Amino acid sequence: MAVHPSSPAPITRDDVPSVSPAKPGAGVAWPHVVLSVLGIGAGLYAVHLHALVMAGRATGCGISETISCDKVLGSSYGDFLGIPLGYYGALFWALMLVSSISGATTSPLAAAWQRLGLASVGLATSLVLAWVSLGVLRHFCPVCATTHMLSGINFLFAAWGVWRMRRSL
Repeated sequence: MAVHPSSPAPITRDDVPSVSPAKPGAGVAWPHVVLSVLGIGAGLYAVHLHALVMAGRATGCGISETISCDKVLGSSYGDFLGIPLGYYGALFWALMLVSSISGATTSPLAAAWQRLGLASVGLATSLVLAWVSLGVLRHFCPVCATTHMLSGINFLFAAWGVWRMRRSL
């Protein structure tokens, strides 16, 4: 079959652009969404426990002398500027939730880097708070440990996301 000189050339596979991690496109980082929802819940639960401890009521988390949310959340380290740390945690996870949804104009690689930066702050904060709980106060708080564990998993997913995006460039 002869192709007329003025008709367009047939489209080949090489003419179709491939999807690149550097190209914008809306997306949802589902692992971060799930971790964020769990983190918001854990943070708000810590606020609830903090309120119970401050009111002199039992939380049910005082399992033993060393495993006790009451001793950690009720300590002088349980709040910052008069605000329970659980609120800061819930705010962090809300920011993480927002960053896990990227818009159509956002580069997936840039969004992955943003999540890694935020996850790094969360992990560093969790490490400091875990040190305060275990090293300074010498008490283990299961609710606090849950948030620290979520931060660690969140960081790993964020680092993996950046690695995966960079590898596919």
